[in-house]
Amino acid sequence: MKSNRLLVMSLLAIAVAVPGTALAACTRKQSDVYIASRTLTLTGPNAVPVGSLIPTRESLPSVDFATVFFCDGDRVNEFMSPALTKVGTYGAYGVFASGVAGVGLIFDISDPNYPLRAVTGAYSQPMAELPGVANVGSRARVRLVRTAGTIPSGRSTISQRRVAFIRLEMLDDIPANRNTMWLSPWTLNVTSPTCNLAVGDVDRPIRLAPAKPQDFVGQASVGRTEFELTADCNADASVATFAFNGTPYSGDGAYFANTGTARGVGVALFSRVGGTDQAIRADGTGNTRNVNVSAGRAVLPLGVSYRHVNAAEAIVQGGVSAVVSVDLTYN
Repeated sequence: MKSNRLLVMSLLAIAVAVPGTALAACTRKQSDVYIASRTLTLTGPNAVPVGSLIPTRESLPSVDFATVFFCDGDRVNEFMSPALTKVGTYGAYGVFASGVAGVGLIFDISDPNYPLRAVTGAYSQPMAELPGVANVGSRARVRLVRTAGTIPSGRSTISQRRVAFIRLEMLDDIPANRNTMWLSPWTLNVTSPTCNLAVGDVDRPIRLAPAKPQDFVGQASVGRTEFELTADCNADASVATFAFNGTPYSGDGAYFANTGTARGVGVALFSRVGGTDQAIRADGTGNTRNVNVSAGRAVLPLGVSYRHVNAAEAIVQGGVSAVVSVDLTYN
């Protein structure tokens, strides 16, 4: 009895001989398979829930491989068995250790004979039952899944490792020789979104032109002055949030209290997004604005003015001053 074995990709299989059935003679041609090296950027991956896919800035690699085999008279099965340590599940997938804390690996296989299917981590998985002469093309894909633990910041390496064993086996024969699928070294670059106020906007004074009490006759606000605040962000940030806080004017939280000597006057702050004025209140309600980051910058148009807060109170001339703090968050 001649029993040559076909190498394909690594999966483990056990075949049981069927009494009275002629055994096939097969030859094979297959090399080890390598999933290419890649540098992958993970932005804020520790915020990803455990058990979810980890998004990457770059595309994840896959590998195409083919097995040419010839058998006289019988069919063969293509099998794959994982060679990594299974640490959990993701749906139908087995999640396998990557060697980096908080990061697991999942794999799936597709070929012309069967649809996409997950590598579960079972001792053996049939990939396809094939005719006696064939050139089989398959594709293996790998993705990242969040597992327990903190993903280290900076650069980490998933070292080259044996992913799975692939083999072709005659249906009536013992397991054939196997070849190996390898994951080439990957570099994980873990980054976090960052934004900072532009240097010129830190502790920035906004000066209004002088006004007189009579300027308020017939109007509640005068001295309108427009300006912008800018956040400089890295490539990982997509949205910057500006939050404004200060001391509200007594009796009207929409305006900021004047700490100067003038009386009856507060300070009004407003945004001008899209050319529309919208009040930024001093009492902590309606005091945030979200701005999309574009070309590394988030620019918020703003305006400020004097405000006659209480029409029943006469304005007394003097200085006007208010301190408004800006908190910047981002994602």
